[in-house]
Amino acid sequence: RTAADQPFKHVDSLVTVYCAAVELELRQERFPEALSLVQQFVAGSPGPRVGVDGAAPSEPVAKLRRLATKAPRLWMLYADLEESFGTLNGA
Repeated sequence: RTAADQPFKHVDSLVTVYCAAVELELRQERFPEALSLVQQFVAGSPGPRVGVDGAAPSEPVAKLRRLATKAPRLWMLYADLEESFGTLNGA
């Protein structure tokens, strides 16, 4: 989560960090945690509500996080995990 808390210039960079975090869980064979993590990412809930210095995140950072929830790469990963490890209703 520390890497995802950093300000990024491009949405794809943030999505890459999100996908890497999920893939790390998969490599460790923690499948429920990977599914839960990607669900949080597509819901837009990852990251602190405040910045590193205790202030609210800047508008560009918040906007990048909102845009990352719409990234096709993240949704494809979510669909794959939901199909493999989720429920029939979730897929």
